[in-house]
Amino acid sequence: MQDASSSALPQPLLFATAELGSPAEALARFRALTADICDVTVSGEPEDFRVATSTWHLGNAVLFESRSSALRYDRTPAHVARGIDHFQLSLHVAGGAEFAGGHGMSTQRPGDICLIDMTRPSQTRVMTAEDGSARLLTFMLPRMLLASLFGAQRTIPALYGGGQWGGLGIRLGAASTWHQLDISRTIAFSGFGDRLTARYQARTTQVFGEIGYRLDMAAVALEPFVNLAAVRLDTDAFREAGGAAALGASAGSMATSYVTSGLRAATRFVLADSIVLTARGTLGWRHAFGDVRPEATLAFAGGSPFSVAGQPIARDALVIEAGLDMTLGRAVTVGISYGGQIARGVTDHGLKGNLVWKF
Repeated sequence: MQDASSSALPQPLLFATAELGSPAEALARFRALTADICDVTVSGEPEDFRVATSTWHLGNAVLFESRSSALRYDRTPAHVARGIDHFQLSLHVAGGAEFAGGHGMSTQRPGDICLIDMTRPSQTRVMTAEDGSARLLTFMLPRMLLASLFGAQRTIPALYGGGQWGGLGIRLGAASTWHQLDISRTIAFSGFGDRLTARYQARTTQVFGEIGYRLDMAAVALEPFVNLAAVRLDTDAFREAGGAAALGASAGSMATSYVTSGLRAATRFVLADSIVLTARGTLGWRHAFGDVRPEATLAFAGGSPFSVAGQPIARDALVIEAGLDMTLGRAVTVGISYGGQIARGVTDHGLKGNLVWKF
């Protein structure tokens, strides 16, 4: 039988300003402890500085629990150069933060989770709750544990808005994504071998608009809708590094638009006082126009350019979505959903489960 104590967390490393004399002395000690990660400054009067932290080292990962006054953390290019290749995952339990880094700014509130790439400079200003303190739970996780979840995607600035006037609903949105793509391939056959690499960037921009009209029946809500979306992909030119098999590609772009019209339906079942089951579904027809065949122009060093093409996007497809969501009290929702597209010679099916906990 396994001893219960063997599966517990290791003893944490503790830091508390209450045990270190004056606020100025405590701030100097705290800055020394965090010097390899970031610079720390007090937002307000130095004598207001206070912090209490518990730190657990879990192999290559680190778990922090902290309570503090208002602080600012600056992770500069000099800190990044020291080589901490981790993601920082922070849950704001009390208070909030303003974060700036990469291509924009964001504000976190209690219950929000913020994911920070520690290989990029950033600034975080921690804001306190009404009691004058902020509480954070933070994981520092090695990149290899999370990188596969994000692939080459870098950042997604987005805007969304909408309004409801009686049964009429209008929704508008836009998003732009930057990608950094890394290519590595190996060629090997009798008498020849080569390893080729390349790195380049791409950008995806999308805008969409939708109009629908909600019809509340006795037990079912119906919404006929029309959705228009435009998507543009721009890729930079690149040339592979390697030997005689290295390829180069010219910059390219692909612009595709979609019109989807159909019907949504939803109904609710009250199973108990705090348990509600919602069933929802969508049936629609999607038409694509513009660039529906992905193409690229490539060339070997000193050779003539040639074109390659990918699988075309179906110009017309049946769109099907269905889902069940069960609300358990005010805080927890469990759901499962199906999404599919059916076209001539092409089908796409997906099944997704989710758990939402609000706190």
